[in-house]
Parts: sequence; structure tokens; C-alpha cells
Amino acid sequence: MLALIKKYKLPFSLALGFHLLLMIGLFYRPAPEPVQSKKIVLEPGDVIKTSTIDTEQLLKKRDEKLKQQQLEDRKKREQEARRQAEIRKKQEEKRRAAEQKRQQEIARKREQEKKAAAEKAHREEQQKKQAEEAKRQAELKKKQEERLKAAEKKRQEAEKKRQEIEKKRKQEEQRIAEEKRKAEEKRKAEEAERKRREKEAAERRRKEEEARRQAEMEAEQAELAAAQVRREKGIVNRYAKLIENKISRYWRRPSSVTEKLKCTLNIRMTPEGDVVAVKVVVSSGNIAFDQAAEKAVNGASPLPVPTERKLFEKNFRSLTINYEK
Repeated sequence: MLALIKKYKLPFSLALGFHLLLMIGLFYRPAPEPVQSKKIVLEPGDVIKTSTIDTEQLLKKRDEKLKQQQLEDRKKREQEARRQAEIRKKQEEKRRAAEQKRQQEIARKREQEKKAAAEKAHREEQQKKQAEEAKRQAELKKKQEERLKAAEKKRQEAEKKRQEIEKKRKQEEQRIAEEKRKAEEKRKAEEAERKRREKEAAERRRKEEEARRQAEMEAEQAELAAAQVRREKGIVNRYAKLIENKISRYWRRPSSVTEKLKCTLNIRMTPEGDVVAVKVVVSSGNIAFDQAAEKAVNGASPLPVPTERKLFEKNFRSLTINYEK
């Protein structure tokens, strides 16, 4: 209560001032002006008529006004409390949605960091392999040069061995070329595998992003659908109350019915609210009461219905109500 008074200090002060003025108006009475006495002469047979103010009646009216004001104040406070509860509920829902979104963002960033680390490790592995390949090629080249020098030395020593040495050299070159070719094929295969993995990772990221967007769209659509349901429910309740009030104005209790009865009616209407047919679905057990209920519905035609055609077709084209009097 103190929190509400502090939050709504100005309205509370105005209400308090109004009540003080009301109390002063009820109890304050200005002093009557002196009236000069006037001599009254009575004739035989005259009757003196007097009037008095019923003080108890005034106090009773004052108490009734105070009770009515207090009742209205309590209703306002209850409405304000419900409104504040609804605001707090919406704020809590927003906070939860924000927290969920934050957790999803953290998970997404962790996944990206994990993928980046994997890609970095892959690049380092490729660089290491390339360095090893370059070292191996250098060693092969060095060995080749050594073989060429040995071959040249042998050629100088003996011409007859030149052809055999040349043949061996060509064979060695072919072997080296074959190794280079195989190494190149292996490098290309590894490069293709790396590109394939990168493509698969990109495709997974794309699908995850699409799934996230789809989830956000579905959540938004669900929220819109819920808001539409709440709006339609409010409209239906309001018009149902209007229909009930109008039918009640045309209700006439049969003289033979003394106890409280209840029946269920099905009402078919046009989009303008004109009653097309009324049918007793569940009887009260008293024919006079059922007929009086049907008569009240027909007498209240046209009934108040919403102008939105879709809402009318869904809820008011064929309306079933419980009639209790």
C-alpha cells in the first residue's frame, strides 16, 4: 500500500483533498441570520404547520455517499494493481526472451570460434606439409646434382660407360617426375578435400542461419496469432454482454414461473443482427419459461453484433447461450 501511495502521490493527494472538502461540505452549516420576531395572531380554528429536518436521514445519505466513494476508490486501486501486474508480466517475458537470445548468440559465437580454430589448424597443417615438400624437393635436387656430377666424372673416365650412365640418369629423372606427378596429384586431392570441407561448413552455417531466421519468424507469427486471439476474445465477450443485456430488457417472466430456471438457446442471425431462428437446445423443464425466453430473443432483434464479417461468421452466425432467470 505504501509503495502504491509513493508511486501515485499526486492522484492520492487529490483524492484525499476531495474527501476533506466533501466532509467539510457535509458537516459545515453557516450560522443562521437573526430573524426579527414577528407577532403572530391566531384566530379561532387556525392550525400551525411545522416542518423538521430528519438529521438521521442526512447522516445516512452522507454515509452512503462515503461508502460509494470508498467502493469506487477500491475498484480503481484493484484495476491499477492488475495493470501493474500485467506490466510486470510483460517485462519478465521480454527479459526472458532477451536472455534466451543472448544465450543463442553466445553459442553461435562459440561455434564460430571453434570453426575458426579448426580452419587455422588446417592451414597450419597445409603450410607444414608444403614446407616439408619443399625441403624434400631441395634434397632431391641436391641428390640429382650429385648424381650428375658423378656421371660426368665417370663419362670423362670412360666414354663407353656414358650411354649406360645417361640411361640411368633418364630413368632417375622419370622416377623423379613420377614422384612429382604423384605429389602434385596428392596436393590437388588434399586441396579439393579442403575446399569440400569448407563448402560443407559454409552450407552448415547457412542452414543454421536459415533455421534461426525461421524460428524467429515462427515466434513472431505465434505472438501475432496470440494477440489476434486475445483481441477477438475481448470483442466476443463485449458483444455477448451487449446481447445478454438487450435480451434481458425484453424478458417477461410468466406468472406461472416462480422459481429460478435455466435453458440453453441456439440463435441464428444475419450479419445485421436480425434474428432468423431461435431454438431451445436444452429445456428448463418448464414450457412457459422456454417460450418466454424465445419471445425475449425475438423481441430484442436486431441484436448487437460485430461489423467484422469473419468474426461474425466464426462466433455469431449461430450463437448458443445459457438463459437463466
